[in-house]
Amino acid sequence: MAISIRSASAADVQAMAQLMTDKRKQLEMFEPVMWRPSEAAAQLTPPFFTHQVGQPNVVARVAESGGRLAGFIIGVIQDAPPVFSPGGKTVLIDDFVVVEGAEADDAASGLIDAVMSEGRARGAVQIIAVAAARDERAVRWLETKKLHVASQWWTRTLTH
Repeated sequence: MAISIRSASAADVQAMAQLMTDKRKQLEMFEPVMWRPSEAAAQLTPPFFTHQVGQPNVVARVAESGGRLAGFIIGVIQDAPPVFSPGGKTVLIDDFVVVEGAEADDAASGLIDAVMSEGRARGAVQIIAVAAARDERAVRWLETKKLHVASQWWTRTLTH
């Protein structure tokens, strides 16, 4: 089946939130302390996503295949911090999830392309995407789109 990319709506939020719950389980395996979901995560995510898909500065897209959600991406178009001057707005992608399967690469590519295209059309000059260092699929997808590492977060527990 072919992947189709469209704007996310409030009707997609529950499915998006479920994909994010599954993604958080994976992230927690990568870094059990940093990525541990709060007890309230499942309850907080749907209203947060509902808010985001309704904002004019947000580019929220879903990928569908055969009537099922294959992934989603949320990019927020914003100004850079005042100490930097990239020459225009920045698209920040923090929430980006694609399900496993044969069409994952096509879904990821389409979602990233959609956000970059819309960001560019709205005056953004750069894209910043958050991805776990150990998320090999996301890293590969971002590198395919010519994104590169500009910053890293380093972590360790302080309890032992």
